[in-house]
Amino acid sequence: MSVVPFVNALLQVRDLSVAIEDGPEIVGEVSFSVLPGEIVGVVGESGCGKTSIATALLGDSRAGAVISGGSVFLDGRDILALTEAERQKVRGAVISHVAQDPALALNPMRRIGSLLAEVLRVHLPDLGKPAREARIAEAAADVGLPATREFLRRFPHQLSGGQQQRVLLALAVLLRPRLIVLDEPTTALDVTTQARVLATLRDLCRTRGIGAVYVSHDLAVVRELVDRVVVLYAGHIVESGGRDQIFESPAHPYTRGLLDAVPDIAGRHAVRPIRGHAPALQDRPDGCRFAPRCALASASCAQRPGLRETGRDFGDRRLVACHHPIRDRRDDTPIASRLISAAAVQPLAVLEGVSASYGDSQVLFDVGLELPKGYCTALVGESGSGKTTFSRALVGAVEDVEGTFDYDGRRVRLSGERD
Repeated sequence: MSVVPFVNALLQVRDLSVAIEDGPEIVGEVSFSVLPGEIVGVVGESGCGKTSIATALLGDSRAGAVISGGSVFLDGRDILALTEAERQKVRGAVISHVAQDPALALNPMRRIGSLLAEVLRVHLPDLGKPAREARIAEAAADVGLPATREFLRRFPHQLSGGQQQRVLLALAVLLRPRLIVLDEPTTALDVTTQARVLATLRDLCRTRGIGAVYVSHDLAVVRELVDRVVVLYAGHIVESGGRDQIFESPAHPYTRGLLDAVPDIAGRHAVRPIRGHAPALQDRPDGCRFAPRCALASASCAQRPGLRETGRDFGDRRLVACHHPIRDRRDDTPIASRLISAAAVQPLAVLEGVSASYGDSQVLFDVGLELPKGYCTALVGESGSGKTTFSRALVGAVEDVEGTFDYDGRRVRLSGERD
């Protein structure tokens, strides 16, 4: 069943299919829409087809795969019906892409200013140098980067991870596109840098009316960023709807499973992983593809369920492909009362006064920590806060380190130097 697109949608994806050349289907009959200024999240486990969809939106496919059917209408034009030469003109100018890893996407031999100027020279060859510099300054300001001569002369390796990702965003908005496709662009960033990049993206979409498709497996990020959600499983949409619908009252058992598997630092619910594994391309069942992992599966699941509307909860239209949709809301009952206090457990390891330096630069300052038996202790902080140095000090991989380390009643030497 095709999803009826929104009226006046910027992007309309209809029955999109991607397959291995002369092989099985990767993605089948995917349909969704994006409105101007709207961010739509595409979520699911690894291997469900998220990146194949993101690539197909630009009229492209990865090596060994082909777009086998469907259409991608952007501002009324079918991207898939254009010639390759016509698509080259559309990419960047009308639809742009932000990759997952800026360290791989940015040319390490080119300065930042040169990368930005090259995009303008290729797509807008008649633009004079003063106009190019003004456009670069505008794009840099849009993503919160300085447009100073000193900054634009830097190479990618001279930037932080957050700055590199912002450069990719600047490249994406430089030509003022109508749609941006983002393929897990903040996976490698720490949470504070990630928050700044996502806030920049949200502001760009709202103020400039840019539509965005945000591909991610990180449901915490998706919940904070997007307006609507498309949930994929084994190459097919199993549920779509407004953000609040999906996160507060998921109707498909797979969507409920994804949300229950997210670690909750507030302790509102225990982590409950989905049993089993997603099927390989050649092993996908003919009926409901989630049935082998679903606790609600029945004989009717031997028939593939089509997407159908289940109501307009939260004021939004919801579509679900399930013979047994869930009607109740998620249970976020606190479980803190069931947890045993770490203070009551004998510590397995005790570290006191741990300080470490690299040359003249001190990285750790008098750090102390107790690790209780039977507990998993998380060590968190921004990039550069000393997490890796502390971890390396535990295994004797840092030479210039001070402090004490008692493990199971025995004193362990921290320094990696040999006697």
